[in-house]
Amino acid sequence: MLYKADTFTANFARAVLLIMFRLIFLAVLGLTAASFLSFPVAILLCLVVFFTAMLSGFVIESFKSMGDNISGFYNFTFTPLVGFLPQFDRFNPVKFLASARLLNWSLILEAVGLMVAMKTILLLLLALWIFSRREIAKITV
Repeated sequence: MLYKADTFTANFARAVLLIMFRLIFLAVLGLTAASFLSFPVAILLCLVVFFTAMLSGFVIESFKSMGDNISGFYNFTFTPLVGFLPQFDRFNPVKFLASARLLNWSLILEAVGLMVAMKTILLLLLALWIFSRREIAKITV
């Protein structure tokens, strides 16, 4: 039995919020990278992190399907690194909008808590710390 839960406009607005949280994370990642890297390297880092975050669920799953010896190595090295990245594929609004499923506010709040509140604020604090310790102009004689 189907029943009307909400309108398409409200669901679309929640999807736009999810996309905005991705953009907030990427903007802060760009600020953090620009605080200690050159421009081309910062762009490359942001692109690598973005594409890794888009595929993070697949990457973590693929580590679990390896053999025990190799899987143990990856569990201690790469899994914490990939786990720190936001899982954009888990909060992908396309899979909700394309199949006309309802985006719950609980999913939105989880995305805010994980992406914006925890990881983005940590990156912003790291960028502020690095930039405050950086020497802007050095006098050379």
